[in-house]
Amino acid sequence: MNRVLGIVNAGSDPQSEAGRITVTPRRPDFDFEGLEDEVPRAWHPAGIGPTTFLEALSALAPVVESFFIEDARRLLPRVAEDALRAEGAAFLRQEGLHAGTHSTFNRLLVRWGVPIEPITDSALRWLAIVDWTSSDLRSAVAMAGEHFLGEIGNAILSRPELLDGVDPRIARLFAVGAEPVAACRVEHVEEGSSSNRRPGGTAVV
Repeated sequence: MNRVLGIVNAGSDPQSEAGRITVTPRRPDFDFEGLEDEVPRAWHPAGIGPTTFLEALSALAPVVESFFIEDARRLLPRVAEDALRAEGAAFLRQEGLHAGTHSTFNRLLVRWGVPIEPITDSALRWLAIVDWTSSDLRSAVAMAGEHFLGEIGNAILSRPELLDGVDPRIARLFAVGAEPVAACRVEHVEEGSSSNRRPGGTAVV
């Protein structure tokens, strides 16, 4: 039976070889210090609804991405192809850096009174339930979560007008964060070989 065992990019980068690119982890420089005094509390021009939606994604990002990373690290040793395994490992390092940028933004949210700690605690309690289930179900939950985030990332990248009017520092956070999850494909591995099941799809583990 096919099992999902890797995360790789599938963009059209010049370095691409048969639709595969070299993943280079990078740490963008974000500084949100004092931003609470420079932008309105409802910082999205469309109002508090989109503002709250994007802030909720950021609040959950460090917790859920740690869950994705932990699950994928468990599966990576089972990937037979060295290049694919290396790409997956690089992607996970990028995901860790991405979670760190959201932690930086979340400190701004705390100053705005967003209850980051209770949100984090609630997410951890729900994910702890998944830890008591089978590894297959855990991977399915991770896959569903990355699929959801990938669809949001694709929407942000394909419709940049969604962030029109947002302070450039905040807009850049969500645009940069959308890049890796929106440009990934599912890799299924069976008996040591891989076959693409959904090229150009979302990032899943």
